[in-house]
Amino acid sequence: MPSLQRKKIKGHWYWYLVECRRVNGKPRPFILKYLGRNEKLLQLLTNPGANAAQTGITTYAYGAVRSLLKVAEDLGLSEVFGRHFPDQERNGLNVAQTLLLASIYRALTPGSKRAFSTWARRTALPYLVGFDPAHMTSQHFWDQMNAVTDEQLKLVETEVSRKVVEQVGLPLEVLLYDVTNFYTYVSTGNTRNRVCQRGHNKQRRNDLRQFSFALLVARHQPLPIWWAVYEGNLPDVAAFPTFIARIRTALQAFAGEIKDITVVVDKGNYSKRIQQQLEQAGLDWIGSLPLATLPEVCRIEKRQFYPVTVAGREVLAYRLERSLWGKDLTLVMTFSEGLRDGQLRGYEQRLAKTTAFLKVANGSKRGMVKLRNELTALLAREHVGEVVKVTLGTEAGRIKLDWRIDLKRHRYLCDEYFGRRLLLTTRADFTDEEIIRGYDGLGTIENVFRRMKDPFHLSVIPEYHWTDQKIRVHVFTCVIGLILTGLLHKRVRDHGIEISAGRLLDELSSVREVWATESVSGGTKPSVKRQLEDMSQETRRIVEAIGI
Repeated sequence: MPSLQRKKIKGHWYWYLVECRRVNGKPRPFILKYLGRNEKLLQLLTNPGANAAQTGITTYAYGAVRSLLKVAEDLGLSEVFGRHFPDQERNGLNVAQTLLLASIYRALTPGSKRAFSTWARRTALPYLVGFDPAHMTSQHFWDQMNAVTDEQLKLVETEVSRKVVEQVGLPLEVLLYDVTNFYTYVSTGNTRNRVCQRGHNKQRRNDLRQFSFALLVARHQPLPIWWAVYEGNLPDVAAFPTFIARIRTALQAFAGEIKDITVVVDKGNYSKRIQQQLEQAGLDWIGSLPLATLPEVCRIEKRQFYPVTVAGREVLAYRLERSLWGKDLTLVMTFSEGLRDGQLRGYEQRLAKTTAFLKVANGSKRGMVKLRNELTALLAREHVGEVVKVTLGTEAGRIKLDWRIDLKRHRYLCDEYFGRRLLLTTRADFTDEEIIRGYDGLGTIENVFRRMKDPFHLSVIPEYHWTDQKIRVHVFTCVIGLILTGLLHKRVRDHGIEISAGRLLDELSSVREVWATESVSGGTKPSVKRQLEDMSQETRRIVEAIGI
């Protein structure tokens, strides 16, 4: 039967409702309810109805927002933002705080600024940062974003990247450079926007205007250390030369002296002009060229290739030295069965389409000019014109086509040519394995781009801004979200937990904080108790590794 007991703590008496239970045959007291001091107990006994406790339970998404805030605190982001961004304040938040909130939002739930308020009120973010989500309207974000200049963004980007390099101890010996693009909903008639232009969109939204995005990451840890937003219709090979000087300046801020730094670029970002500018900047490089650039190298027979072990797999390779555009380079030609199979499938499809067209067109009454244009376009496709030899004429008012397949060239392409890749570098001291592994690292940056197009986390799109300045600020918040997530992911993996970045954010988003609010009538101040919900063993390991 329960009984009343009191305890004296620091000179005050406190009352408890206690029940005696037997544990292992011995009586043990169990506290059923805390009743308070003498005054509260008297109030409960004399007027129980008026003092009935009312308890409210509320839960908030806690794990993900608290983890990203902790990473931002450890990196010192607020201090960096505060040094360079204006002090302008709206609804109790300055520009630095607003952009940090936007970065966390983009990392966890990429959505419109209008939807931020609804999302935030379901999280612990308002309590942790100190703001009223009802005031976080689209206008709030637009006003704060509008206060930021391009020069301020560049200063913050450089300092944040320097802090990342220092905190992680990021090796800068091999850096990966690549570009992508993002479609927008900017109207065709919007003449104020210069960044968004029509171009070949990598997500096949050629019906929309797009902006391009260049990124530089370290090979060992795919964290952004330099990035740029530029015109969506500027070819990759034309954009890169304009960035080389900026990249060098940024690297000097991280590493001081530019020495033994190698930049890896794909064949879409390599040309004579780029080679010359990389050399002038004092940077080494690993790149790739189309095989047709050095046809004499392609004549090396595959039987002369030798096996090289790269990351546990065997690759056939052949190394040689050549001078290209006045620069002595080390070349490594590789052969891959996987690459050969893909190229062969594409070639066979193009060949089949061309021969099917020739069969249908032969003997038809098509217009000669239109037919010639269609045929020229088909034969211009990769390797088709080398293999298919066509004679075009007329006979009795109808189209007469004679064609043949150059079997010798066809066999050469299938047996020797397909599957080859031509790599080149200034690093003659690199082994074949180091050169191949360095170039293969570009797959890492492609994974970063995939994250930036993931509709569930870290996505740059949808993007609902219409001016160049706001698009740049928007991309800035997305990249900051990517950096915070990358640092968080590294912290967890350093504790031996193997998990993808996306699943990590999902697991942390499932960690909720429970608020139990107990209010007693009679003017007593409500008490609030907070604790985390029960979680799985795996999730608890993650939470403990992060330290939240």
